[in-house]
Amino acid sequence: MGTVLIIGNGYDLKCGLNTKYSDFFNWCKANTPGFKQLANLNPSSIMVQGTIQDAFTHPEITLWDLYFTFKSSTFSKDKWCNVEEEINQSFKSSFWYDVLNQINYFQENSDWGTMDDDWFFSWAINERYFSNNNWMWQGKLPQQIIKVRVVTDKEFFDVLFKELNQLEQRFATYLKSELEAKKSIFESKQLELLRIILNQTSFEKPIKVVSFNYTNVITKIDALDIQSINIHGVVDGRPIFGISAINNRNQSTEQFTKASRRLADDLPPLSDFIDTDDNTVVFYGTSLNDLDYDYYYHLIRLFNKTKKIYFCYSNYDAIDRKTEQIDLSKKLIDKIYSETFYQLRESGRVKILKVN
Repeated sequence: MGTVLIIGNGYDLKCGLNTKYSDFFNWCKANTPGFKQLANLNPSSIMVQGTIQDAFTHPEITLWDLYFTFKSSTFSKDKWCNVEEEINQSFKSSFWYDVLNQINYFQENSDWGTMDDDWFFSWAINERYFSNNNWMWQGKLPQQIIKVRVVTDKEFFDVLFKELNQLEQRFATYLKSELEAKKSIFESKQLELLRIILNQTSFEKPIKVVSFNYTNVITKIDALDIQSINIHGVVDGRPIFGISAINNRNQSTEQFTKASRRLADDLPPLSDFIDTDDNTVVFYGTSLNDLDYDYYYHLIRLFNKTKKIYFCYSNYDAIDRKTEQIDLSKKLIDKIYSETFYQLRESGRVKILKVN
């Protein structure tokens, strides 16, 4: 018995923080050496090679900066789920294996062979982590005395993971600056927003907040205690950008899954936080995307038996978000239940609710 409120980045945005993906990357342009050059780079420019090589002289630049600005379509997007989907797709494709193969070709031959449009990913990783300067002796010493290094899958994906951790820590620095600048506003707007959401849905105690954000949720509304858990870590610890463990059968990329990372960081399971099996469940500001489906599934299936499920939304950017919210909610419910979204809505079990 109780209320489980599940919040995503839309909650922090509504409370006054600039936490869109584009906000962070605009901050990077001004605060990360070498990033602005990458962000403004035209892939068809004759300056590509020189610009990338110059950017990677700055240790603050990561492989994921290069991927997001040059290879993916997310740079101008606002939703963090787009970023995580790009990470996921990069693993599901052969892209990173192609990069690894090119590194090992260079290690063996001291030559990049046919340099395609992506060869500089191989160059950047090799230069930063695996360079042994064998190319200097190629043709000058007998081949048999030149020690050839073979970069293993584990070594390679460990490097990608390290680079992702570096990007996460930079995001933590950005978010801390946002919180410092807007601390009082953020707290007061949280209080106001939580009152509105709970007044329109459920005030049944205990009230527990499951947050997909990295910020702290206020602990009281008047005399009412609010308990919260951050699924993907907190800004003062190690924020997690990751992929879903569902359908991931690749051992090399398992360390990137959110479930694996939560275990490694000793983050408690949901069952330790929510100890009753029939709660009113309220969603607000979440993307309801497939990369967090395993969490949504458990939150609804394990902790809600007969009570209402609210999908709450607010309009923003002068756009009516009702249709978008209905589509996302329907997709999730139809995936979880044998009954359809429309049946559950007609029975009063599922509600779509605009929060002003």
